[in-house]
Amino acid sequence: MLFVAVYCIGQEEILTDSLSLDSITTELKPLGKEKKYGLVKSFFKKDYPNPKKAMILSFVIPGAGQIYNKKYWKTPIVYGAYGLMIYFIDFSSGQYKYLKQEYINAVDDDDNTESELMKYKGWGEDDIKSERDLYRKRMELSYIGLAAVALLSGIDAFVDAHLMGFDVSEDLTMKVGPKVDFLPYEGSSLGLGLSLHLNNKNKYPPKVFFKSE
Repeated sequence: MLFVAVYCIGQEEILTDSLSLDSITTELKPLGKEKKYGLVKSFFKKDYPNPKKAMILSFVIPGAGQIYNKKYWKTPIVYGAYGLMIYFIDFSSGQYKYLKQEYINAVDDDDNTESELMKYKGWGEDDIKSERDLYRKRMELSYIGLAAVALLSGIDAFVDAHLMGFDVSEDLTMKVGPKVDFLPYEGSSLGLGLSLHLNNKNKYPPKVFFKSE
């Protein structure tokens, strides 16, 4: 009996030691190496695609949000829209400044300053004033247009980044086939059914039927 007790105690110690060694070995297993990027790469690679980053880039640098989303074909469109608005601003501002000075020359009492539009084109003071106000309005609208282009560019980059992470089922299909309806008081009717499957992961995909009897 003493031998059996000593043998059992020895076996228990061996099992305890083996368990502790196994747990230590498990805890000391090397973990997988995480990819580390620099500051610039980390901004672009981490959490890609990030809609907020795309929008911020688009506001800071025109077209950068589209490049971030890899929609390179949109970049020339963004720069074209910016360039068009800047051209309108420059042209309208130049005409407004010129007409403003012409109106000052027309209404002042200084003989040394003379309006070219009144002298060579026969314009009156009201004509010059009307044209001046017109180009001032165009200049203001051009600034609004520039702000609208910047806003739309940012929204476009934000939406594109969202859609890049949007999970669309590959089984997005539309099926057309016969459909039979059994009505309680009118009997059965045969028609044409249109079935639209939006997601193959859904157990009961939604269906829309258009029946033609």
